[in-house]
Amino acid sequence: MAEKFTPMNITEVQHKDLINILDELIVTIKLMNPNNRIYFLNQNLREAKDWRRFLKAHTDKEELLSLEEEISERLFYKYDANALEDRSELDDKRRNLMHEYLGKSFEYIYGYKYKSDVLPHPLSEAEYISFWEELLQNK
Repeated sequence: MAEKFTPMNITEVQHKDLINILDELIVTIKLMNPNNRIYFLNQNLREAKDWRRFLKAHTDKEELLSLEEEISERLFYKYDANALEDRSELDDKRRNLMHEYLGKSFEYIYGYKYKSDVLPHPLSEAEYISFWEELLQNK
């Protein structure tokens, strides 16, 4: 049973949108690692499945903010260290899907309309924080 929408929850449509992004991320990671031989991709796949499981169980904005922080940490603290030497379209897609999730999540939590072409790729942690602080100030 879907939770009733309150100002503290995202809508059912928004919830499905975020789940779809994580579904696409999971498929992309599987395509990148068909033989399960790359350890960090196995780890990233487990994380993405955990994120999806958590997201499916929550629509509360505070809970989603904690998930956004976890995905952001994965992207900015671990992604660069684990990026493939020979980056492929799929590797770029994986990164872009995480950015897309973060942007949509931010939009749904704070009500700020997110334009996907606004967020530069990739950002350092400091640039990411500065980017979102500026968006909040201009809201």
